[in-house]
Amino acid sequence: MPALLGFYLSSSTMAFSFVKFGQRLLQPFLSFFKGLRQKPLAATIFFFALLVPALVILTFLVILPVANNPYEAEEAATSETVDEHAENVTETAAPMDSALTEKLEGLSQRLLALDIQRAYLQSRWELSKGDSISLSINLRDSLVSLEMKGTPIRQCRILRFEVSRALQRLQAKGRLHEWLAKPFKMQSDLATLPKAPMRIITAPKDTLEAQARAKETIPIETSEVHFTLKFDRNLAIAIAQAQDLTFKGRLKKWSYDLRRSYASVKAALAALQRGELPQHRMLIELELTQEDAKAIYRALPKQAGLALYF
Repeated sequence: MPALLGFYLSSSTMAFSFVKFGQRLLQPFLSFFKGLRQKPLAATIFFFALLVPALVILTFLVILPVANNPYEAEEAATSETVDEHAENVTETAAPMDSALTEKLEGLSQRLLALDIQRAYLQSRWELSKGDSISLSINLRDSLVSLEMKGTPIRQCRILRFEVSRALQRLQAKGRLHEWLAKPFKMQSDLATLPKAPMRIITAPKDTLEAQARAKETIPIETSEVHFTLKFDRNLAIAIAQAQDLTFKGRLKKWSYDLRRSYASVKAALAALQRGELPQHRMLIELELTQEDAKAIYRALPKQAGLALYF
């Protein structure tokens, strides 16, 4: 009982010391803000000085790149006549029955959907001409496929996905099929696991040791999988495993997120130095099983092609 009482007293003393240390640490900041409350003009200047840099960063790194997306500014080519025809018929059919107008609008949307499907099939056909492994992502059927010569060699089920709003705006404006018309080409990648793992083994001294090692089982790699593939035309594909992360995996994921943020900021600053607006990445996030995600990342070549169906 005395030992327990002594432990309680020592813990209370330590907690009280930490509280006093925190109060001393915060005292200069509290005094500063109390002084600002007494001086409204100084407070206004202080908060304005904090707000202006944040607004400048938000404007140049987020608002302007989104508002000036070059792929949203392009005019539609394949469905241009269809849209014009639908608009003309809608204008002249104002007194007509509303059911006919709905049918015409539905026909226009159907033709746009066919344009998107044709762009996807055309991209796959272009990729089938090469000899390397390519990637096919079909969000309509929730499938990711590794393909060679147009033949799927591994198909993976998408468990969950999220799409950037920029893609939804492209689709709403009828310009998505133009963006998907050609295969995407991978430019860079970032991952939490090595692209080509290596296992270093010391050579056996004699045949007896070699025979003994032949019976040893090689442990299966259990690295957590998170990676981002950056393609041309401002497309980024982020793939993550569905399984829960271990403590070591959370640390790797934290480092991976920091490196991805640093790369984005570095690219944005480099664009501003050249007098250009930073690129707004149209992001698609996919969630797969750990085995499928690992197989896809390690199977793709450095400049892999991609066919996308959205």
